[in-house]
Amino acid sequence: MLNSYITTFVVNDIHALVINLAVGDANLDSPCLICNMSNEPVFVENILVDLETSAGTYSARVTDIGEEAAPTKLGSTTRQGPLDSGQCLEIQKFRELLERTAEAGQLKLIDAKPNDPEVTLKSLTVTIISIYGPEDNPFGAYREFELSYDNAGPVRITPTSIDTRRLNSRQGKKRAKQLNIESI
Repeated sequence: MLNSYITTFVVNDIHALVINLAVGDANLDSPCLICNMSNEPVFVENILVDLETSAGTYSARVTDIGEEAAPTKLGSTTRQGPLDSGQCLEIQKFRELLERTAEAGQLKLIDAKPNDPEVTLKSLTVTIISIYGPEDNPFGAYREFELSYDNAGPVRITPTSIDTRRLNSRQGKKRAKQLNIESI
């Protein structure tokens, strides 16, 4: 009986966020969605994006809505806040995430491609830092997307894994906390 209770508690206490390419077929203009697949609400505390290029990796905190993005229904200026179980949050289009991160790293882009022909785009990683219920330590989730293109065609974006990676273990939570501190 006790074993059944503990198993049920552990299964129901899993924190699960999904980061996904919403619509389209590897199109940069597809929205990036975060969905809460946990049984309880989570509080989205931070959204981070890393852009890996041949010239280095650039990072940006995209939790706050930039001036270029339209305000949400409530007119808020942030994506920080509670996300109910089963609810999804549209961050921005992947093109906007790419441009915002490149701008933070002072990388000039023309039509989502580097202005410098010596620089190539490799990948875009979206990381979510959240808090679940009464826990003190944040947990996280991340997903990497490969960026591919040639001179004539548009930049295409493809997930590098089937699912979102979780930062729920003790070590993962330490990493989530460290990423949260570094982004401030």
